[in-house]
Amino acid sequence: MARNNAENNHEEMLRTTIQFDTHICSLVQRNVNEFFKLREELLTNTNIRRLAGFDDVLASLIDGPRIKQLNSRISSDKIHIALCGENSSGKTAFLHTFLGISKILPSGDGPVTARITKLTYAPGEQACICIRKALRDQTLAEDKVDLSAFFISEKPQWINVGRALSKHVKRPEDIDSASHEFAEWARCLVEIHIPSQTLCATEDMAKFNGSKPEICSGNVKSTTFSIFTGNWGDEKNLVVKKLSQPLTNQPMAAYYEAHYHRQLAKLCHPNIINLRYFYEHYLEDGTSELWMIFPPLTQSLAQFLPRCSTTLSIKTVLQWMNDIADVLITLHENALVHRNVVLSNILPSGIGPVTARIVQLTYAPAEQAFFRVYETIEKASVQCEGDLSHLFENQLQPDWAGVTDVIQPHVKRPSYIDEKSPEFNEWAKCFVEISLPSKVLALGIDIYDTPGFLSDNREQVLTDNLHKLVKRIKPTLVFLYENATISDTDKNCFLAMKNALGSMERVSVFFLNTKADCISIANDYYLDDDPENVTPDLFYDKLREKRQHCYDLLLRRREMANEVLGGLPKLVDECSCFDICTVPGDLDSWEEYSNLINTSSFQRLVEYAVKAYSAPTLTLARDILSTIDDYFDMTVSTSVRLPNQWKALRDEAIEWGRKFFDEYKEILPTLTNDLTTNILDLLERSKQEIVKQAALMIRNDDPIDRLLQDNRKTIIDYVRIAVQEQVIKTCLNREPEKRPTANNLVSELTHIQHMSELKLCMACDERARALRFVPCGHKVMCTQCWETWCRTSN
Repeated sequence: MARNNAENNHEEMLRTTIQFDTHICSLVQRNVNEFFKLREELLTNTNIRRLAGFDDVLASLIDGPRIKQLNSRISSDKIHIALCGENSSGKTAFLHTFLGISKILPSGDGPVTARITKLTYAPGEQACICIRKALRDQTLAEDKVDLSAFFISEKPQWINVGRALSKHVKRPEDIDSASHEFAEWARCLVEIHIPSQTLCATEDMAKFNGSKPEICSGNVKSTTFSIFTGNWGDEKNLVVKKLSQPLTNQPMAAYYEAHYHRQLAKLCHPNIINLRYFYEHYLEDGTSELWMIFPPLTQSLAQFLPRCSTTLSIKTVLQWMNDIADVLITLHENALVHRNVVLSNILPSGIGPVTARIVQLTYAPAEQAFFRVYETIEKASVQCEGDLSHLFENQLQPDWAGVTDVIQPHVKRPSYIDEKSPEFNEWAKCFVEISLPSKVLALGIDIYDTPGFLSDNREQVLTDNLHKLVKRIKPTLVFLYENATISDTDKNCFLAMKNALGSMERVSVFFLNTKADCISIANDYYLDDDPENVTPDLFYDKLREKRQHCYDLLLRRREMANEVLGGLPKLVDECSCFDICTVPGDLDSWEEYSNLINTSSFQRLVEYAVKAYSAPTLTLARDILSTIDDYFDMTVSTSVRLPNQWKALRDEAIEWGRKFFDEYKEILPTLTNDLTTNILDLLERSKQEIVKQAALMIRNDDPIDRLLQDNRKTIIDYVRIAVQEQVIKTCLNREPEKRPTANNLVSELTHIQHMSELKLCMACDERARALRFVPCGHKVMCTQCWETWCRTSN
């Protein structure tokens, strides 16, 4: 219960933080222009500009482009997260698990899509897909597909949503990926607006003339649930299923299981024993537990086998196996084997390129769920759009299959367009936006699913799309990789992502290792095979060791470890941009601990995205405060002075500037020489590895590469980005003690600054100076004289 409360408090804290950040952004942006306007009026005041020699100084403070630049830092009221990674990194599966939706985006072997897809919240009656021509201007939709009809029934029609989305997201097979048409296609943005609601089984209280069911005997205990026999009224030997013990971090587990059994009952399969009754049993401590009651059985399989094992015929056993297989086939056909009653997968996924469009997922209430496909990432015009709200009319179980059918045509690579054709480029340029209800999206976060990287094979239009997305939205990039050891393929995909970003340095990147399953943790750290025998504290301790081990493997990759300015810290607990997660299997006995891993990972990711989102606002606020300080300092600096005071101040400023730049010019060549020497030394030690990896760009024996129709290799680009990430950035991020020249430069310049500020106040000539003179940067007056001046002026 404490952990559940902590998670709820954490979610509420995040929601409050994002709301306050949005308010601060709006407040700062609203007032920044007003302040700069007042400052400009001051600096252009005729009397002030008469001060000899100050025209050039004051003119540089009236900086229109800088004002525009500061305003541009605040461009959205939402937090944006873009997913990047190699095709088999589990990117699409992570997206579905993170958002709590079904499989609607296409996936498979090779490049599947080329468009950016945006998933966002919308209520069921407003669920839709919108295709926008560009990311920059999202006011016009090229096309819109209504998905609301798929959310009318109790079970959302996710298959239909996927089919509807496929033609807008999946790469068109009849368009050459090297053509202008493909580039235009890939520029479109696909928006998918769908709801995502937590399901709760409907309580179905059976009435037996006021009597209550009674548990008689038995306790066939499993990992999560226990089985008993019981009587209720005239019905005897009923089967009662309930939780083995309360799950404080999953309070709705019993209701999810009950909902699952009710869905099974709808199949009317002869080999499935269907749920008959629900009963809410109240305990002495005031809490309650849900009982699921099934028809009576003469005996269990565990009771039957010891008695009859010697008389069983092979024919009977084979018939049982056929009956079980028949049930499993039925469950698969109805998507019930996944036990996924809270969310469903709506985006296509698989090995290799599945889509070519970027998909944006954003929030909308169930009654406003929709999708749009834009012609380009700029969202200048909508190619198509659709309503998804009808697929979310049942709040307990949205029609995820219907959403999938609607979305699939817009996100899955079209098989009828040649990937090398201009038509495919045009298709891939489209941008898909999906707006749907989701707890995560409701926080004010937008998720962007981008086409996967497959080594260095990637259509240029996909690279251009990602570059435009990051340049326009400035999201937090999540780089997903499967193997904790970070294979050469993962490294090449990371370098390809950096190449796509081009000259945009220091983009926020979060590293996510996606295949840290509980079973491997148990094996690696010698835990009991039965999760019931593993305490939460013990598992959490081993999870910390696992996270540190995976993080250590990340640090070994220089090109990734140097992504953060100054390099990543040594301890994972001190690093905010890395974590591990898992996509649990259909029947996961370690489900409780899998949820623990993912909950921690998702919270860490959201916190990092919130901090990255807040950074420009805080930087702008600091700039404004500094400007305000300069404003008041200048009013002091430009007050009435005697001619000899102005001359002394001018001479002092000139002398300070001369010393500063003389020292800077003297030390700078040594600094650059040291840096160049270090770069050349590291390049000499790294070039063999870089050459080896570059040579792999032309390999023909890779089965994954053979899936690609476009085999053009950009070795020059690979070498350039590898040198930049593995060599240059590593040298720039070295610790200060490893760069003595740079350290000396900072010390010398700090000393010059310090000596210039040791002089006494120019007003009283007694106390230390505290207030700075804007044109030269000097402190000229003490605090006491400033207060006296203020009283005299007023």
